[in-house]
Amino acid sequence: MKSEVGKDIGSVLEQITDLIYEILPDSECMVTEEARLFEDLGFDSVTTMQLLVAAEEKFGFDSGDSEESLQAFETVGAFAEFVEKNKSR
Repeated sequence: MKSEVGKDIGSVLEQITDLIYEILPDSECMVTEEARLFEDLGFDSVTTMQLLVAAEEKFGFDSGDSEESLQAFETVGAFAEFVEKNKSR
């Protein structure tokens, strides 16, 4: 589950995976780095906001309304990379 994006991306990915399981406790889907949030995991606008707010609180950042934040919701890995890039250092 590790990625070459950064040193902490594995840890961030694991924490994002945990957040997803908290948001979707009844999901039978396997959360992997390649899993697409909407198509594979069944995310909708509410669960997307829940994940974003939970990640912002956990990692201490504010995503704002950037184009980049919209693209971050393609896959679990893309979202983890987005968080890694924006989290408080």
